[in-house]
Amino acid sequence: MKTAVVMELRDGRAVVLRSDGAFLSVRSAAGWQVGDTVAVPKERRRPRMLYAAACLALMFCGTLAGFLYYSEAALVSLDVNPSIELRLNRFDRVVSASAMNPEGHALLDSVDPRGRTYTDAVGALLESETMSAYLDGSANITFAVQAGSETTRDSVLAGLARTVDSTAHHPGTWVEYHAVDSATVESAHNHGVTAGKYLALAELAEADPAVDIDAYAHHSIPEIREETARCRERHRYRGGHHQ
Repeated sequence: MKTAVVMELRDGRAVVLRSDGAFLSVRSAAGWQVGDTVAVPKERRRPRMLYAAACLALMFCGTLAGFLYYSEAALVSLDVNPSIELRLNRFDRVVSASAMNPEGHALLDSVDPRGRTYTDAVGALLESETMSAYLDGSANITFAVQAGSETTRDSVLAGLARTVDSTAHHPGTWVEYHAVDSATVESAHNHGVTAGKYLALAELAEADPAVDIDAYAHHSIPEIREETARCRERHRYRGGHHQ
């Protein structure tokens, strides 16, 4: 037991100043008056320690849950004419989305994919009114997926294929799926494009090393491939002409 001075009495409780300078709220005893020196029990530290430990555990769990939710597990790029990227967490949810061209900004303004599963998000994007303007008979849809593991990457690619198969789009639409690595994504970002579009630009650069691929960064993938075909044709013509 320790001694303390009664500072205030109210509703069966007393605020006391303990001899070590600590203020406590305790149950008052019969006959206590303000100014009395009374005996008060020592603090029971175990419940307070347990409470603190529980608070720390809750904070840790909340931090861990937030880290797991927002930690990127895969990157999906989608190109039609709109070019966008979706970042997925390990729960297959879209945690962020970014547009790579003005058409992509318009698409994300019409459909917010964040918080949805990537299959639901891609389905909504493909079926949106904004996207319908691009999905005609000559449309080309290109997906590229980069992930931390091959298992995740292959699972996402398979999920995209199932989603596209169940999504209403023009029967003449051509759909491509590419697995890419982080180096390809980094190179694509250095040119301000998605990984899927970068693959097409790399083909153009191979067909004609003198071409400035950045000049074609805002072209659609079919347009880039048309230019690639023209470059190859010119080189074949020149090669045959010199023989």
